Amino acid sequence: SSQLVTVPDIGNFKDVAVIEVHVKAGDTVTIDAPLLTIETEKATMDVPAPVAGTVEQVQVAVGSKVSQGSAIAMIKAPRIAAQVWPVAEHVTVTKSDAM
Repeated sequence: SSQLVTVPDIGNFKDVAVIEVHVKAGDTVTIDAPLLTIETEKATMDVPAPVAGTVEQVQVAVGSKVSQGSAIAMIKAPRIAAQVWPVAEHVTVTKSDAM
């Protein structure tokens, strides 16, 4: 399923400049991989991917202004195969009378 990625809590900063975009549509990312770099008056910080998957769409460009909650990308998480556990076919449960 696809997940909309938004700018996390960046303090009280609004309209922060995107100075670098590290991904494009089709890129595969891991959790915490930097998606973009933003610059406030006081610091430069990377916005990490909250999920692993394939970038479907990037919704910002260098020069864009973002704030907390601004949409920045759509990431499609890979399908995870269901874990199959072996089933015991013949299980015998014995009750102990010793108490």
